[in-house]
Amino acid sequence: FTPIFISLLAPGFKEDPDKFDLAVTYTRIMFPYLACISLVGPYCGMLNALHKFAAAAFAPLMLNIAMIVAVLLFSQYDTEITGQAAARGVFIGGILQLIVLIIGAARQKLFLKLTWPKKGPGIKRLLALGLPGFIGASALQVNMLIGTNIASREMGAISWLMNADQIY
Repeated sequence: FTPIFISLLAPGFKEDPDKFDLAVTYTRIMFPYLACISLVGPYCGMLNALHKFAAAAFAPLMLNIAMIVAVLLFSQYDTEITGQAAARGVFIGGILQLIVLIIGAARQKLFLKLTWPKKGPGIKRLLALGLPGFIGASALQVNMLIGTNIASREMGAISWLMNADQIY
């Protein structure tokens, strides 16, 4: 489904078949990172709730280190190989982040156990208190999706948008 996803997210890439193919390839390589980062969040939250901040603070460094090492190791090759190395660095960085947090959680005897929440007053209160935050956070994500869609039509604009988002 990656070509469909890229077509929806960045329709401007369809005008340049090489760019579109690269986007599809890099997305396929990095997609498993989402599974890793989906587990990183709960582990960070559990450790922070116990005032154990070191692992949660250190984990993002693993992503940066993996990406930098991947690019440096393959920078002497052509752009496509270096790009694939950077994409693999993202995935490897996600795995390393998760490992750091699992080790940190295991030291605290914390193990992630996902269960369906039982409906009760606590869940209703959580949803009532969290709903405005969920809506606000989703508005930022929708804004980024729309911005990426528009920016895909101009060379380099997605990089400008992502860099601006990092500063934000």
